[in-house]
Amino acid sequence: MRRKWQLPVILMLFIALAAIYAAFTYSNSQVNEPDLCSYKPSALHSEFPVPAAAKPTNHKSNNPDIRYIRYTFEGVRDESSIPPAYVTEIERRGWVEDKDAQMGGLRVFEKTGMKINFVQSTDFFTLFTDKS
Repeated sequence: MRRKWQLPVILMLFIALAAIYAAFTYSNSQVNEPDLCSYKPSALHSEFPVPAAAKPTNHKSNNPDIRYIRYTFEGVRDESSIPPAYVTEIERRGWVEDKDAQMGGLRVFEKTGMKINFVQSTDFFTLFTDKS
């Protein structure tokens, strides 16, 4: 007689655990996607685009030989890859990627003799170039 209540209780616990697991995995999959619909000129070079949602920070470089700016950009998670839509916009504006200069997360774009170095990290990216 005791066993009649055990099966419903076990089923209820299983259903509750499954619901908690589903809610947890769903909430973690809802990563903010970066807004790549509109762009503005970068503070480093007026012809190099940055996403309109990117915000410049006050972070400074310790290297006096480079011009440098860091932007916060929520939603970017992959440190080794620029979102494809952003690369397309950079190229659409006449910048060409120097794939031979790529090292890890560093990407280099060139246009009319000007080089822009791009390094992406989680929720921010950095642009820099030589001062000369």
